[in-house]
Amino acid sequence: MTTATRQDTTSGMLRGALVPTLVVGVVSAAVAGFLAGAEGVVGAVIGLALVVVFFGLGLYVLRRSARLDPAVVLLVALGLYAGKVIMIGGSLLLIDATNVLDGRGSELALGLTAIACTVTWTVGQVVGFTRSRVPLYDLGDEGVSS
Repeated sequence: MTTATRQDTTSGMLRGALVPTLVVGVVSAAVAGFLAGAEGVVGAVIGLALVVVFFGLGLYVLRRSARLDPAVVLLVALGLYAGKVIMIGGSLLLIDATNVLDGRGSELALGLTAIACTVTWTVGQVVGFTRSRVPLYDLGDEGVSS
């Protein structure tokens, strides 16, 4: 797989994930606002922001590492996963320490929105990748018939 192909793949994954995730986040914020008021909206927006920032950052780093050997890219991806878990956990501890979330409704909205947006992002990435039509192998000149 060439560097350009890998970068095109990450672009397709971003397109497939970002828009549906934003839609789910906005709908979640509206539902949270209806059920829990302003505090629910704050929690939902924070949940959406966490997912978009950390998952978008992961795709950015993968795109930047596209020139590397595929085995190294796999190690980068695994490191990113571990880093995201640690950073999201740290962010949640920081949010809890600053008392940004005022009540049970905002905490519930954050959690449910983050879960819904994470599932949406993941499905969107898979759909974006499958639509990018990346060849599994290169036949080179042997596969070309005259």
